[in-house]
Amino acid sequence: MPTMNVTEENPFRVLGLSVDATDRQIAKRVNELSTLYEFGKVKSYDTDFPFISKLQRSPDAIERAASQIELPEQKLFHANFWFWSGNSIDDLVYDVLKEGSVEKATALWQRQTQSNSLSTKNYSNYKNLALLNLILSLRGDAPEHPRLTLAIRQFSAVFSHNNYAIFCTNVAGQTHASGALDSEKAFVDELAEHLNLFDSSADAQKAKKFISSFNSSSEQIQSHVKNRFLEAPIHRIETELESMIDVRQRTPEKTYERAKYSFYSSVKEDLKFLKTVLTDQDLHYQSIADRVASELLMCSTAYFNACQKDDTTNETIGRAEELTSLAQKVAVGQATKNKVRDDLAHIKTLGMMHELRR
Repeated sequence: MPTMNVTEENPFRVLGLSVDATDRQIAKRVNELSTLYEFGKVKSYDTDFPFISKLQRSPDAIERAASQIELPEQKLFHANFWFWSGNSIDDLVYDVLKEGSVEKATALWQRQTQSNSLSTKNYSNYKNLALLNLILSLRGDAPEHPRLTLAIRQFSAVFSHNNYAIFCTNVAGQTHASGALDSEKAFVDELAEHLNLFDSSADAQKAKKFISSFNSSSEQIQSHVKNRFLEAPIHRIETELESMIDVRQRTPEKTYERAKYSFYSSVKEDLKFLKTVLTDQDLHYQSIADRVASELLMCSTAYFNACQKDDTTNETIGRAEELTSLAQKVAVGQATKNKVRDDLAHIKTLGMMHELRR
């Protein structure tokens, strides 16, 4: 798995600038790099770390980098994903990283953070270590989850610390209004997108593991992380529910085919995903699962009533029972389970009565 583009192609990295560079410094560097390129010259900077990827400073890359940090919000977003030299320790580690000694660099930053609580003095060291751990955790074919979880928790601490407000001011200026919560939400979204966790084929176990990595974050962030995973599957289930309701109301005699072979088949994987990520004790899951179960029950009733005649067949009764049995598989809440149980008992009674009349 390649390193995230937001770090590999970070505009501050491309321009070789500190994250707190002023607009004037940015413009000056763009002109400098463009002129050097025209003369076929290359210049290196303290943050040209070889352990990330080979750096390209073409005119297009320079122009793109400059455009990415034109606005305060953009500057802060990209600054969160790049290193920040806040003290002499950071300067020392920069030299170590430039030489390619990643393990030594990690140890140096760890020495500043493990024995001391997060403070103004070691804030930049902590932020840099979080970013280094994030980059290293994503270098292999698959994420190194223990290190990724560590990086996420370190970033959460950075965002929640009082010094983050000072960092925002240094990077984006006094007028910048975005707070730590917005920054951490953007961090969550960028990381999850890189890991393809919001994809329609996202693995439920991976999503669950990702969500658990934010257990030390604020309730607002935990809710944001969880809700991002709920959005797509719940939207698909809601869409299927609306379509199923329309078929049931307009053409109830067709509800069996639609409910069994289209509706249920479409929603069961999304329900399985939600159950794995949330567990069946979660109110979000209970609510959507019971709505699906209730709709299957109504489909069972609508189909039976539409097809019922004086010579009601075993097939009609059997199909109604099938739909109710599907509802039984989905139901979570006790009230819905009781309704399913009662409906199944009623259908079985109808079946026995039909047999006696034959």
